[in-house]
Amino acid sequence: MTILLLTGPLASGKTTVAAALASRDVDPLAVIELDTLRRMVVRSHFAPWDGEKGRRQQFLGIRNDCALARTFDQAEFDVLLVD
Repeated sequence: MTILLLTGPLASGKTTVAAALASRDVDPLAVIELDTLRRMVVRSHFAPWDGEKGRRQQFLGIRNDCALARTFDQAEFDVLLVD
């Protein structure tokens, strides 16, 4: 299966590109948006540039993103990661 990572600065069109790719005839496909996983932290959220706590939360998000992608990949889904 294929794992594709879309990354770029804020408002660069990542979600638009992801939607266009997802509309193609790829079955099965999972789209994982790292922002969705980051929003799971509802208290004491720190931005990646907010010192050690921010870096730890950033790496936690990346680890969770990769773990979820791995699970879909093992189930033979193509995966589109959006960060």
